[in-house]
Amino acid sequence: MVQASEFRLGEIVVQDLNQNNWYDAESDQVTDLKGKALAPAEKYQKLQAALKEMRQSSWRGILLNHAANFFRWIRRAAEQANLGDVPETQMALMEAEDAFKGLPGAWDKKRAEAILKQAMIKGVEAQFKAAEQNSLSPEADPLKARGHLDEATLLIRELKLGFQVDLKFDGSKAGVIVERAYQRAADRKLEEARATAAQGNILETQSLASFLEYYRVECQMMTGATIYVPTRELEDLQGQAIINGLPKLYDIAQGEATSGNAKVTRQLLKHIQETIEEGNREFHLNIRFDEQRGDEILESALVNGIEDNFKRADEAMREGYPEKADAWLMLARQYVEEYNREHRPHNGKSPLRFDEIRSRIILNYKPKR
Repeated sequence: MVQASEFRLGEIVVQDLNQNNWYDAESDQVTDLKGKALAPAEKYQKLQAALKEMRQSSWRGILLNHAANFFRWIRRAAEQANLGDVPETQMALMEAEDAFKGLPGAWDKKRAEAILKQAMIKGVEAQFKAAEQNSLSPEADPLKARGHLDEATLLIRELKLGFQVDLKFDGSKAGVIVERAYQRAADRKLEEARATAAQGNILETQSLASFLEYYRVECQMMTGATIYVPTRELEDLQGQAIINGLPKLYDIAQGEATSGNAKVTRQLLKHIQETIEEGNREFHLNIRFDEQRGDEILESALVNGIEDNFKRADEAMREGYPEKADAWLMLARQYVEEYNREHRPHNGKSPLRFDEIRSRIILNYKPKR
């Protein structure tokens, strides 16, 4: 026995028992959405309602698969319009119009326009609601809140131009929403700044402080309102971040020195000095660069760098790059000279000697044939 094809047409299901894709009153069965057969009077009423929704006078010439597709998309368009989702409504209407091409008669353009107009009107409400929900969220994002309100403005303009609907933009409500979004975002950034300052994350704390100032200025430009940004606390937090972060910077410099990265070590020590200068100038910290520790770190970088440069020269030579090997050895020699000139007189240690024998062995390396 061949199973009947089923086509949902709104509130009814037509079981196409002979599978000819037409509705045959004598052979096909009509049920509700749960599969229950309808009584004759109700069946007639539901079938007429389906014809009316398709703007048809009879079932003659109506292919059930096209009708089912039409119902599917026109109902979805109405649902999405009620939710205020304009893009989804437009897409569903396009699909419904495409399905209707397989049915007799002309596409009901006025009905489609009415659905789209409803979607836009509801869309303005939906965008305001989304903006308000964003502003009330712990993760409030003023850019997203403004984006929703901009979309509402655009929909109001399109309603005016396309449908002559004069819907007013609630500027007062929008201002409250945007101000609240900025304030919530600023409060969140302030908490993050407190955490990063305690951790000694200097750059992140400075970045957060800049964000807060940006929020304050932008909110004032957008709404005329001034959100609360504790300027004095932000200055203190940036100073705190520097105080807590300096030991970490010294440790990072020491780590590079231990690896023999003298160039990077110098850059880091210079960065530490500049950070201290900035802290003293901008936040009145009155702290000093640890000259002794800085000298010890750079001394360690030179000593370890000499060995590292010899290793790099050996690798370069074995890879067939004598010019690079010579450059690494020259740098090692410079480190020896700098150590003996700048550091040995202060630490009382014996001078370093450049290992000429090891240098010649490296430069005279010949690959085995």
